[in-house]
Amino acid sequence: MFRLRPLALWITAFAAGILCAVFTEGIAKIALFAVIGVLCVLCFAVRRFPYKATVLPLALALIIGMGYLEVRSCITESRVSQSYGCKGEVIGDVTETDSYGFTLSVLTVSDNLLPKGTSVRVYYDYEKVIRAGDRVYCALELFDPGAEGYSYGTYVSASGDVLRVDKGKSATPLTKFRDLVNGVIQNRFSSESAGVAKAMLTGERTDIDPVLYAAYRSSGIAHILVISGFHMSLLLMSAYFLLYSTKLGKRYAGLICIVLTLAFGVFVGFTPSVFRAAVMCIAVFAGGSFNYKNDSFTSLFTALGLLLILNPFSLFSVGLQLSFLCSLGIITLFPAIGAAVTKIKKRAFRFTVKRFSSVLISAVAALFSFPVVCYSFGAFSVISPVTNLFAIPVSSIGTVFGYLSFILPPVSHLADICFRLLNKIAVFFASFEFAAVSTKTAGMKTTLVIAVISVIIIGSVKLKHRLPSFAFCAACLALCIVTSVGANAYADRTRLTVNSRFGKGCYQFVSSSGGECVFTDMGGAYVVTDDVFETGNTKVDVYIMYECDSYGMGNLCNILSAVRIDKIYINAKNRDPEIYERVLQLADRWNVKTEVFEENITVPAGKAYVTAGDVNLVEYGCDTFLPYGKNGIYYLDGRK
Repeated sequence: MFRLRPLALWITAFAAGILCAVFTEGIAKIALFAVIGVLCVLCFAVRRFPYKATVLPLALALIIGMGYLEVRSCITESRVSQSYGCKGEVIGDVTETDSYGFTLSVLTVSDNLLPKGTSVRVYYDYEKVIRAGDRVYCALELFDPGAEGYSYGTYVSASGDVLRVDKGKSATPLTKFRDLVNGVIQNRFSSESAGVAKAMLTGERTDIDPVLYAAYRSSGIAHILVISGFHMSLLLMSAYFLLYSTKLGKRYAGLICIVLTLAFGVFVGFTPSVFRAAVMCIAVFAGGSFNYKNDSFTSLFTALGLLLILNPFSLFSVGLQLSFLCSLGIITLFPAIGAAVTKIKKRAFRFTVKRFSSVLISAVAALFSFPVVCYSFGAFSVISPVTNLFAIPVSSIGTVFGYLSFILPPVSHLADICFRLLNKIAVFFASFEFAAVSTKTAGMKTTLVIAVISVIIIGSVKLKHRLPSFAFCAACLALCIVTSVGANAYADRTRLTVNSRFGKGCYQFVSSSGGECVFTDMGGAYVVTDDVFETGNTKVDVYIMYECDSYGMGNLCNILSAVRIDKIYINAKNRDPEIYERVLQLADRWNVKTEVFEENITVPAGKAYVTAGDVNLVEYGCDTFLPYGKNGIYYLDGRK
């Protein structure tokens, strides 16, 4: 894979140096640095050192990566580390939003806890609609996001309350222009498709219905809602061919498209996926303009290197990891797929194979991204290759029509039809029982190891062997997943599992037995959906809402954005009338049954019975389990 691509190999070593600096401490870090340093000295001193031309640049890249991260941490960490664990009132301008919270740039803070300009990532409930360009007044508790927060040392994370929001107080001309475009989309598209249209055309994902987003994720097409190379290539390649067909010629058409690439990146925001796609598009257009052969593999690693120089901790961005690995898989196997298709002599059969190649490409992306999905998320979609076969053509047409609608308003009706059809595709495929599989099931660690080995094998073999290697590795992975899910389903029908979590603002317990799952939300500021996946489930048969207030509504949205719910029980004593109506509307829209109980409710979970309300317990035969105050997973069939 790296043959004759020294830059890609060097950047890989640079990234490995960053990882070494993050995950080693004290004596171990000094020892590792010393060993690599001695290796560099030997390369210089020994005249005929084995593989000197390869080892020396890689060893230097490792040292530079470790040293760069250490210098970066020393410069930035001291700015904010003294604020970890502190509470204070913060005034800041919102720079970025998504479904889970927002990022603000500090203007003033009580007790001078943070320097001006520090980025603070705030997690908040769904009651407050906050957008980029707003000025917010918050009472927050600050904490260190750590390396997995990916901007460790340059921003802090926080939870708390938003006291006041000044709409548009800090809006820049770019923010106002983006809001104007989103307003046009809101007016020209139906309410069913406007949120999806904004996500696909401008990158604004805050207006997507959380349950609809869950359907996209379960069906394996959530990547369509994130602006990346898919959207940029559609827009910019269309512009390139339009310009190339005029008298401008190849060179000037490419230069104009480079400018359009930068302008589009600024408009939607240079997220890691957009940055990667922009670098690769610029490389393609520059290659066409100046007559040099572009190497997608080198361009991909160049984008990674630039991102790591800007912020080495971006290596821990899940978005960057998914975008990079999916692109790597497609770049690695696409030539092999193309070579196999060209060998087909019958034209009709070749046409059919080309149409179904999108399924294969989707499977490649799923295999390469599986390690990140398995580590970072509670579930992954097994139906995504089939869903992408239908979704990608529809989304491609919808995206093109969506951008054309800004110039030709009548075209927005065609784009609206495409986006609504895309929603129906996502909901239809997500409705299948095993559309998504939990990554917390027993045996998934073995599957993860197989996926990592598969990526290494596919990237190491020659071009003509990549497709057979992929087929073999994909079959092994599928067999492991089926075995894991089957074994877990059998175990779930023969035992009762209770996953309890009480404390720090979270009060819940999940009961699973006989293939049925009961989620009991006892109130609190948030719920943890991973507890559902850890019992081996990807749906909730019964959801019991003890407190129907703003937090309860936010918790329900969190659950619905991750798993499917069949029925909701609501406590009559602890319900806010306005919130209750919103819950009923949400349930009616997504065909979820609702029922009210007065004091206690008892529902079956396989052979067990779960009681919730003023009294909380789980009964299994002659055993009674009281979950309150107990944290962790418990088995009521005698097994640990």
